[in-house]
Order: sequence, then C-alpha cells, then structure tokens
Amino acid sequence: MSFKEPSFWNNEAKEELHRALKETDPIVGVAKNVIMFLGDGMGLTTVTAGRILAGQLQGKNGEEHRLMLKFPIDDAFSKTYNVDHQKPVFALTVTELLCGVKTNMGTIGVSAKASRGNCASSEGTHLSSILDWSMAQGKSTGIVTTTRVTHATPASTCVHTPERNWEHSVPDDQSDCMDIAQQLVRNNSNINVVMGGGRQEMFPVNHSDPETDTGYLTEGRPDNLNLVQEWKNKQASENRRFQYIWNKTEFDNLDPEKTDYLLALFNPSHMQYEADRKKDKGGEPSLAEMTRKAIQILKKNDKGFVLLVEGVRKDHNNAGRALHDTVAFAEAVAVATEPSLLDESETLIVTTAVHSHAFAFAGYPGRVNDILGVVADSAEGTPASDGKPYTTFVYRKAVKVQRRSSPTFTAEQMEELERAFKRTHYPAIYTMKELAQRTKLTEARVQVWFSKRRTSLLRKQARLSEQLRLNSFLPMLQNSVVSAPTAPAQYMLPDTAGYHLQAAPETDVLAPKTATDVTPSGLHACADHRDIE
Repeated sequence: MSFKEPSFWNNEAKEELHRALKETDPIVGVAKNVIMFLGDGMGLTTVTAGRILAGQLQGKNGEEHRLMLKFPIDDAFSKTYNVDHQKPVFALTVTELLCGVKTNMGTIGVSAKASRGNCASSEGTHLSSILDWSMAQGKSTGIVTTTRVTHATPASTCVHTPERNWEHSVPDDQSDCMDIAQQLVRNNSNINVVMGGGRQEMFPVNHSDPETDTGYLTEGRPDNLNLVQEWKNKQASENRRFQYIWNKTEFDNLDPEKTDYLLALFNPSHMQYEADRKKDKGGEPSLAEMTRKAIQILKKNDKGFVLLVEGVRKDHNNAGRALHDTVAFAEAVAVATEPSLLDESETLIVTTAVHSHAFAFAGYPGRVNDILGVVADSAEGTPASDGKPYTTFVYRKAVKVQRRSSPTFTAEQMEELERAFKRTHYPAIYTMKELAQRTKLTEARVQVWFSKRRTSLLRKQARLSEQLRLNSFLPMLQNSVVSAPTAPAQYMLPDTAGYHLQAAPETDVLAPKTATDVTPSGLHACADHRDIE
C-alpha cells in the first residue's frame, strides 16, 4: 500500500496502538534484577537520527523504524542540572541517577559540600549508590561501558572523588585522596563484573601493551603500580573464580558458568566506536555481547543482580559514528529483553540518557534521504539558500579555544596588513607573496595573521544579531586574500553566538577541502558512513 494513501496511515496507527496495549501490561511486584542502560549524549535528536539509520541499515526507509523492540511501560523526562552549574556533565548526572543526590560540577560520588579539586573538602561527603545498596542485600553487581572503566559514569557507581580527572593519579598537594583506579580495585573488589577500556589507568607507564604502536604504554600510572595484578591477587586471596581478559578471543572463550568475577580491559583508553570495532588490533566485543556475558555471569546469584550498561561514545562529537553507537546501544537493550536470557517478570530495565547533546538536524531533508548523507537540491529536499548541499545533521558544540600569544609586529607592518585586510572585500591588492615581501614577514606569519584577523571580525559581526546565518559570511571567506586552508589541522568557523564550532580533523569526512564545497553547516559535520566499512 502506498504512503500516499490515507488508509495506510490509519492502519499503521491501529497496529501501533494494539501493539502498545499488548506490550504494556503492568507487572506488579518487586524486581529481583535491575539493569540500567545509560546512553551518554543520547538526546532526542540523536535517538531520532539513530532510529532512521537503524532502519536504513536494514534496507528500510528508516523514518518508520522502531529502534527499541519493545515499548517501555513508562516514559518520562528528567531535569538535569547541578548544584553549581546550569548545564551538567555526565559525572554529575550519573551520580544523581545512582545516588539520588545533586552535586557540584567535576565531582563524583560526593555531596555538594565537596569543592572540585579540593581533597580536604570531600572528607565526610561520600555518597552511597545503588551498587552499595544491592551488595548489602547480597545481590551481584556489574559495570559494562565502552569508555575507560575509570571514566565518569562507571566511576560514579562506586568511587568518591572531588575531581573526575584523577583517574590514575592525584596532584602532590592532594595526596590524601586516592585516585579513581585505586579506589575501583582496592575498595570495590566485590563488584562481580567490570568491562570496558582503560588499561593505561591500571598499568604503569611503559608497561608492555600489545595494542599500542610502540608495544608499551606511553600513558600510564606514574606511581609504577600494577592494579590489574593487585586485583588478581585480591580475588585469589578470597578463593574466587575470576578472570582478567583484554581481547575478543579471550572474551569468546570465557565460560560464564565458571567465572564469578571478571575484569575486562579491551583498550588502553576508550573502546572503539562501534563502526571501527572490527578494525581493533586485539579485537573487541560489541556492547550487546558484553551485556549478554555480564548477565550470564550475574544471573547465577539467586538473590538477583544490578547491572549498569553505558554506551558512551555518542557523546564524543563524531556524528556518523555516534549514530552507529546508538544502534549498537539499542541492540544491547534488545539482548536484555530476550526471554531465554532473563525472566521479564523479575527484571526491571531502565533505559535513559545521561544528558543530551548539541546534535541538530539541519534544514529539511527529503523522505528516505540518506541520514548520513547531504541534502541536495531535489524535489524532496529543501536546498540551502545558496543552492549548495548541506549535511543532514551537525554537532553545534562550543569548544574552548586555546589562546596563544600574538606575534609582535611593527607599526609599519600592522599598517600594511590592515590596509590589505580592508581591501579583501574587493579584488586583492597584493598576492600573499607580495604582501610578505612588503612587510618583511614570512608568508606563513602573514597567513596566520589574516586568519586570526578575519575570525575576530566575523565574531564581532556575529554578535550584532544572533539571527544572522553563518551563510552570510561565506563571500568574505571566499574573496579574502588568504584562501581557506586546504588541509587544516583544525578547521573552525565562528558560530553566530560568538563561539567556535570545531570539526575533529581525524574524522572530518564531510568537512570541505575549501570553503566553497558545501554550505557552512557541512563544515561542522564530523563524519559520515563513507569512511566506515
């Protein structure tokens, strides 16, 4: 039946309603098992784009696809903010989720009485979490993440620190506090399953590592501690059945029936994006595979378990890969709903976002448009005002730009530079080489000056009105003496609010080679499917 027929949509609505009513029969009782799925940066626009991608990967149109296999019984929104900040980060929101207390920016597992980076202020402020409460009831516990296991979200389950960045060390003047990795190993060895990345937080610097280019860790613990060995020794001293693994082969060979405690560190730092996972040197399991293995280990406890599963790399400013990670996250949720794995009448599944992200759809792409592609001038899509294609979505995130000291110029040099700059709206009065000769500067220094001067002017103009579109500045960029760099280390243009929008160079598949290839929204896209095999 055609999409253009009204009866198609009437039937679609009836089927959706019947399915929802059938799948949302309430289960009354106390949950034996609890699984919390946390999607970092997984706001509504990310979920929408991920849903469309999931459908298109299956050969469907995408827009009508259902990302989650089952309807949740209850939907809700939550307000996220900190005691001291309007906009939170996941260290804070996860502490709120797991401990029930709002705290200060940059802290983990401590109340708002603790000041960031101040060890002394955190004394007596430690919070208990759902993992603490569950272990007190005799339940098994587990943490699965695609980030370092010492990162903010997994750390929020069991660590107490006034500084989220103290993952493998603390400053000398804050030595009364223990770093996050030490707390995880020394104070929380009763957690049954810990899976993720982060070997560099557990091993000394220069420790051998088979996945690094050098064969050893160039980043690691400065105190020469081997916390993985400490963890093994602790488990052995308790006569526990334990395993430490670091690659996909060991993961596949692990028998959950013979393993009660598992530490798995699949990467020196974060695990790979899902789109890049199969290229990993040592091999990594997917989030769904880790979820399944964790459940198989934990469910042996007759008293039940609590498991935290985090898909974090939707938060890492790489649009194309973020959507593939969103699809992988949905697949992990689907694993937990398999009747052969868990009894749904005994299991509470909570799926939520740690926070949203500055992920936005751009313009009006046509129906069934490639979600990882561009919106072109067609009957279906709405083109840009200049007729050029633009990417379907962007990460519009303000970043902190490191300021460097400006080189010193003589008054005569500044006069020449300013004179040339003021003429960039018209035919250039000098070539770059001629201007360098006139000012007795290198061409490189002249180009850097023009780049900074142009950015400064654009920012001032942008502040006049937040309604100005970035498109209006494109002619100035095209006609200026210094053309847009063809291979920038970081290609940045000013936002209309006066901040910078940055595209990561290593993943900038859609970023143009010059400023004329695509409309400005495309400059901020981070990646698409064309570099993903």
